Amino acid sequence: MGEYNDNIENLPSISDLGARKGLLFGVYLVAIFVAFANGNGDTFLTAFALTMMAAVPLVLFRMLRGIFLREDGESSFQRIWLIGCSIFAFGSVIFAFGVFVWMQYVHPGYLYEMASEALKGYAQVPELNNSAMVQTLRVAVDNGDLPSPIAFAMSMAWSVLTSGVLLSLVVTVFARMGGKAIGRQ
Repeated sequence: MGEYNDNIENLPSISDLGARKGLLFGVYLVAIFVAFANGNGDTFLTAFALTMMAAVPLVLFRMLRGIFLREDGESSFQRIWLIGCSIFAFGSVIFAFGVFVWMQYVHPGYLYEMASEALKGYAQVPELNNSAMVQTLRVAVDNGDLPSPIAFAMSMAWSVLTSGVLLSLVVTVFARMGGKAIGRQ
């Protein structure tokens, strides 16, 4: 244990690892968003996006497990969890930027198109057609009150970061299984 404490200064910092892995992870998240956003009507693209989304825990596991093994199984739970949180923090910045660029320049009006499609779908269901939620959405579309691309991108980034912190907590348990870390707190 003394050897590990002496060598901890030689390990890459949590933020350095998070930034490097978070860049790739952010691109992965942008790919999921773009696949979903362009998947309306395309079964293959939607299935591809769902598969990518379902694989997020596995992608995170492989990243954290790789770091844990490169550090000879000596990394503490807190270090691996914070690296996972850092991956999501940096990844969510890349994700927000990608979503903003896509919504602002590639497909402006995306939110209004999706809201209009939702209203058309709700019109087909008599029980929902006059509900408070549908009326609120209709007023928001008519008044132009839907979020701007930057507001939408930031809210998505916060959602990704929040869920990522929780997911990292769970994945860290599995990423540290085996090796020297089993007996350590």
